[in-house]
Amino acid sequence: MLEKYYGISNIKNFPIERLENLLKTAYERELYERWMTIYPYMEMGHVEFVSFEEYKNKAFGNSHNNSSKTKQMSNDEIEKEMMGVVRYYEQKQKVGGKK
Repeated sequence: MLEKYYGISNIKNFPIERLENLLKTAYERELYERWMTIYPYMEMGHVEFVSFEEYKNKAFGNSHNNSSKTKQMSNDEIEKEMMGVVRYYEQKQKVGGKK
C-alpha cells in the first residue's frame, strides 16, 4: 500500500518517525476496509454494532499490547527491521512487474 503513494526507493530515506506515521495510516486504512466488510452485517443486526473508532481502538490496543518488545528496541534495531519491510516491498514490486 505504501508504494501506491510513495516510490519504495524514496521511503528508504524517510526518518523513522515518518515511517511510523505512514505505517499507522496504512494500518488505519486497512482496518477501515475490514470494518466496512462487517458493516452490512451490523446494519442487518446479525453482528452487534461497533463504531469504527471502537473497532480501531480495540485493534490498536491489541497490537500495542503484543508489541512491547518494540518499545525497547534501539533506533538501529528499528531501522534494521523497517529495512526488511522495504526489501519485502521491493521484491514484491519486482515479482509483480510493477515499476
